[in-house]
Amino acid sequence: MTAVLRNLPGRALRVFSASLLALSVTACGGGGGGSDRGDSAGTNTGGGVPIAPAPVQLTLAGDSSASQGDSVGVVASLSEQGYNRFEWEQLSGPDVMPLAGNGTAGISFDAVFSGEYSFRLTASNPEGDSLQDTFNISVAPSSASTRVQFRADRAVSEGAEFSLRLNASHVSGSVESWHFEQLAGPQADLVEDDSGQPVVFVTAPRVSGDQVITLRATLETTAGSFSDTAYVVVQDRPEANSDYFCDGDGEYCAKSVPLNPVYSYRADSPYRDVLKDCVYSNQLNDSNLCTLRTLPPIGLISSAPTVDQIMDHVLVSHDWMGERFERFLTQLDNHGDFARLLRSVTAVVISSDVRPSFYWSLTGAIYLDPDSLWLSPEERDVINEQPDYRSGFSSALNFVTPWRYVKNNNYVFTYYEVKDRHSRDFYELEADLGSLLYHELAHAADAMSPAKLNSGLDRDDIFFNQAQSASFVNKSVTAVNPMYSPELYALAEVRYRGAEASDTQREYTPADIAGFFFPDSANDFYSYSSPWEDTAMLFEETMMSLRYGIERDIAVTNRPVSPMTADDYVVSRGQRGRIASERIRPRASTAVQGLLPEAWAEADAHLKSILPMAMCAGEGWGQNLTPACEGSSGLLRFAAPMPSQRIPMPVEHPRSFIPPTRF
Repeated sequence: MTAVLRNLPGRALRVFSASLLALSVTACGGGGGGSDRGDSAGTNTGGGVPIAPAPVQLTLAGDSSASQGDSVGVVASLSEQGYNRFEWEQLSGPDVMPLAGNGTAGISFDAVFSGEYSFRLTASNPEGDSLQDTFNISVAPSSASTRVQFRADRAVSEGAEFSLRLNASHVSGSVESWHFEQLAGPQADLVEDDSGQPVVFVTAPRVSGDQVITLRATLETTAGSFSDTAYVVVQDRPEANSDYFCDGDGEYCAKSVPLNPVYSYRADSPYRDVLKDCVYSNQLNDSNLCTLRTLPPIGLISSAPTVDQIMDHVLVSHDWMGERFERFLTQLDNHGDFARLLRSVTAVVISSDVRPSFYWSLTGAIYLDPDSLWLSPEERDVINEQPDYRSGFSSALNFVTPWRYVKNNNYVFTYYEVKDRHSRDFYELEADLGSLLYHELAHAADAMSPAKLNSGLDRDDIFFNQAQSASFVNKSVTAVNPMYSPELYALAEVRYRGAEASDTQREYTPADIAGFFFPDSANDFYSYSSPWEDTAMLFEETMMSLRYGIERDIAVTNRPVSPMTADDYVVSRGQRGRIASERIRPRASTAVQGLLPEAWAEADAHLKSILPMAMCAGEGWGQNLTPACEGSSGLLRFAAPMPSQRIPMPVEHPRSFIPPTRF
């Protein structure tokens, strides 16, 4: 295998093959019973007396009693590894199905009604063995005005990093403080969020067998203390020894990364037994990288894949993630774009520990953060709130490059505070998940373009090598009006790679940055991080405009010390519809032509119909939602937002991330 160093996002992850060191590389509350299953096979000892192996034990633990309004949960531990499918069934009590934790060894729900609840868990392994047990919860009526919920009980891998949030409703008195503590189980590492949110970030301990840890959150108010308990089962996993999924600095792997347990969404998928090992395994090494014959790109199965064929390639950590993705493809892929783009991928991984989303050319898979798929607060509860690890990279710089998607002078994405526990409509995913998929699948089609899929790939070779068998689309894009600002290329290393800012870079003003950016040929600052991101940003913005009539704003602003509103970010210079600028439009057209040729003619004509519009210099980011200043065309001016409409703070992070994959 010919390869080079590649970076995998997540807590400064480094992806590296140790066997390539010799090569020249380039950094780029109780209750429940137990069930067991006997095994008919005997084990022969030295004396010739067969001894039956110990039966596998399934144990359920959690809240056997609770009060109305509490958040309750149940978790399962097993005495043997390998059980990876967990199906929960409610046997009695007020209906709480579907459960956001279904598919995992931990469930949680809010007991809105009092009563006697009963649940049955069936755990199974790939060999067809299964275990069952039931758990009963008695919920007593309560008239308490203050209720707190510590969400959500769950299952995690040993060593995993995850978050739990304390919520309160109808609080008596004023909130003074909150704190978190561990009550039982092997010691975990707890770190409270420093942003003023009642969230604790937890690092699970290493265990030699499944272990349950019990955590408590306490809210202190002027009317007294209120507490709730959460149960987390820390699952013993196979030894983590991957050369690729690992943490480290420089050219080595310091430690293996604990990955969430995932499973094939389709239990009858022909790739059920290989999906996880090929693309999301703690034991992924040079010696077991999968060939295209073992796990082919979807486009080698069909040039016009059906939703069923696509879903055979989906891995999830929770049932609802696969259900939502399937519904999106069935109901919201009106033009067939995503089905076509998915021809280039070997798998789709949707897991609560993926943050941020990324594409990886080693495996040919896309990895999706489920934050773009949730509809209910219960689903959102299981998503990791660990911050994007790039959050502090630009703290030394004196500028911000915020972006947003707009339509009719209104935000396309509705901002929902996690603490408010909102639900959202399925059709809101059209733009949210749609923009994410246009971006990540642009990377996939860049590495394995439609032309390359039709070129006669060697199915006995690994995806990575075959992706290098011909040129990448981004090379064609780069050749058209290439970006030329050395200052922005260097600043992108600071902003997106964590390089230390120089004295000169620290002194750049927003006007300096605007002077570098707007005469150049990138549609976003992120484009300077790699040719891959340049191509994906061009494609994403073009397709959002073409398919949904949604335009993208990009600006350069100051970096306020303690911003209170969006208008504390003052626009130095900004633009809406920059994708149609004279130097950028042919680059965007080239990207679509290479990545999704079926849409090229339509996209090219659409790009020629857009007129970029200037944002108002000297005015706030929120004020610029409806630009009305000298130099703006006014063609996109419609009804201004009502004064009561909340204007979200600016977003600077790109929606997703792929470090440069240099070959």
